[in-house]
Amino acid sequence: MIKKRCPWCGEIISKKIPLGRYYCPSCKNYSKVYRFGGIHIIIYAFGILALIAIDYFWSFHSGWLLLLLYFGVCFILPLEMDTPHFVPRKSAQASVKLLCKYNFLQKRIIFSEKNLFVICFVDDNTVPVSHMLCISTEDVKFTSSNTFESNIKFIPLSANNTDFSKGTKFYIFEGKEKIAHGILKSDVE
Repeated sequence: MIKKRCPWCGEIISKKIPLGRYYCPSCKNYSKVYRFGGIHIIIYAFGILALIAIDYFWSFHSGWLLLLLYFGVCFILPLEMDTPHFVPRKSAQASVKLLCKYNFLQKRIIFSEKNLFVICFVDDNTVPVSHMLCISTEDVKFTSSNTFESNIKFIPLSANNTDFSKGTKFYIFEGKEKIAHGILKSDVE
């Protein structure tokens, strides 16, 4: 079963096959796989080139392998809202420093466009000043090997819509582990 977060409410939703629409039983909204992330297209293109090389050098027809590659890439793709209407979302610019060691490809996949994360805002003494909130990363640009700048967008059906000001610190979590530390570069609007 694939577990991904709903881009509407942040709850984990499961599906057996990573295609088509996802339905969230918590908020009753639909989402779909986001297929236009830069790193995902690069991985898919590299896979296609590898399959062409396999076909050329070993005369192994790769039609089924191409389908498996597509399913494999869909496993790592995040979800986006499936709606014909514009949905307003609060956002802010942020600078993020990774706390875990990742290789080049892992960083690009984990912190790619539209990926959803749980964050918690903290004060200067690392005391939480918010509940756990769900955000998506957009316009991710790595400035060094372990830091990146991003536009973080809050999910639209969040129970906690508190605005935070420039300079507020936060942690990004994967499960119960802190994987990154960030600071807001602009007010949440």
